[in-house]
Amino acid sequence: MSEIKLKPCPFCGREAVFVIKSHSSSHHDVGFNFFIQCSKCYTRLPQEYSLTLRLDEDGNISTTSDGRKDAEEAWNRRADNETD
Repeated sequence: MSEIKLKPCPFCGREAVFVIKSHSSSHHDVGFNFFIQCSKCYTRLPQEYSLTLRLDEDGNISTTSDGRKDAEEAWNRRADNETD
C-alpha cells in the first residue's frame, strides 16, 4: 500500500489523524475500527473504517481487510474536487 497522506482539516487547517475507536483480537487476527478526525477542532468523518491483520502459522503478517485508503479518499475529498 502506498503512503497515507491526509489533507489538513477543511475548516481550521490543522492536521488530521487516525483515531482508533475500538479493537478486537481472535486466535490469529487483530482488528481496529477507526475514523479520521481533525486534531484541533475535532471535525470527523461520520463513517468508521476497519483494518484487520492476521498472523499465519509461519509468522508472516498479512492484511485481511484494510479501510485506510477508503478513509483517506473520503477525508481528502473536497467540494471543489472534479467529479467523474
